[in-house]
Amino acid sequence: MAMVCPACRSPMTTNVTYEPGAFAYLIAAGLCFIGCWPFCIVPWCMPNCEDARHTCPACNATVAVDPGSC
Repeated sequence: MAMVCPACRSPMTTNVTYEPGAFAYLIAAGLCFIGCWPFCIVPWCMPNCEDARHTCPACNATVAVDPGSC
């Protein structure tokens, strides 16, 4: 995403990293709670359950977090 960083005011294109979101942890906890513990790692293997974190390449400030659509 091209924008101006709100922290350092430099024009940039964000770096995007993907990480498991809160909903993935809730699904895993729910699977463990109902007794499906072998499948509790499935949410971390699904790309739809990952949040996209946009950071500035100059100052590494987090600009935005797009939640996954798990």
